[in-house]
Amino acid sequence: MIFENVKVKLKDYNEKVNFVKNNEILVSIIVPVYNAKKYLSNTLESILKQSYKNLEIILVNDGSTDNSKEICEHYAKIDSRIILLNKINGGVSSARNYGLEVAKGDYISFIDSDDYLTVDMIEILVKDVQNTDAEIAVCGYWHITESEYKEKIKELKDVNMNKIEILKKPIEYFYSKKYMPNIWNKIFKKSLIENIRFDNSIYYGEDFLFCALAFMKANIASYRSDKKYFYIKREDGLSMKEGSLDFWNGYVKSKKLLYDKFVEMNANKELLEGIWEEYCVAIMAVYRYVVHKRLVLEYNKTNILYKDIILEFIKKSNIKLSKKLEYFSFVVSYNIAVLCHKRK
Repeated sequence: MIFENVKVKLKDYNEKVNFVKNNEILVSIIVPVYNAKKYLSNTLESILKQSYKNLEIILVNDGSTDNSKEICEHYAKIDSRIILLNKINGGVSSARNYGLEVAKGDYISFIDSDDYLTVDMIEILVKDVQNTDAEIAVCGYWHITESEYKEKIKELKDVNMNKIEILKKPIEYFYSKKYMPNIWNKIFKKSLIENIRFDNSIYYGEDFLFCALAFMKANIASYRSDKKYFYIKREDGLSMKEGSLDFWNGYVKSKKLLYDKFVEMNANKELLEGIWEEYCVAIMAVYRYVVHKRLVLEYNKTNILYKDIILEFIKKSNIKLSKKLEYFSFVVSYNIAVLCHKRK
């Protein structure tokens, strides 16, 4: 019994020592904010309640026209860790880049203004980088609705069931591991991303490109599949909207830039095939948009640029026959495309 008490006290002591050690690392959390009044308070509450306290919380108000700025100001008054930056609207990439310019943390985290974190997310990721010397730490995430989140949080237990993995040459795992391309379920060593920025001309997939460039530079990443981030599906969110032609062309651009980077670094076959398939899927998103909107001139421009690429993809890829037929119906001609697909 005496020895059991000693073990308990030693365990408590080690946990306290680890906590002090963890607090030596400053983590900057960058939150781009644009017209997020419906969800912003809940997001900020989940950040402020983090069990890991050594945080620099950078809120970048990207020219919001609702009362998001006032919400940010309120929280900045009650927590000295919050830094509020106000700028003219320039998009999520420019907002994140602005935050990066002022961040002083040893590690950087990017959180969306309408998502949530488990209370121990940052603490777990900090411990992971300390235990592995990783330049990037990755955890799992849920992709659920707000109502599903409310149910999930009731049953959530503070338990980490899965072992941490150490990934050397982490870019080689970019497609073989889940949770890799997204920006918000990770912390990045600041020195690793010192010269990496988000592309302001890309409206969708900008985080994918940023992550890939960081993974290319990294020597070690830590990886755990324990889910610590709640990516909330919103009906009024960007990912749920059809966007615009510029939006989807930007998405294609991000995939092509990434493919070119992989070619430049002599990436393995799996990586090249993975990003090439995503590039072609992005092209098909452009086709869908111009066909559904009946934009004949834009269709013709798209077909000149991409028809041969898609036909080659249909020929060589392993996607289902039904999907190949769908793709072919979009690219064979404008008249056939509008005959097969309704206006939206």
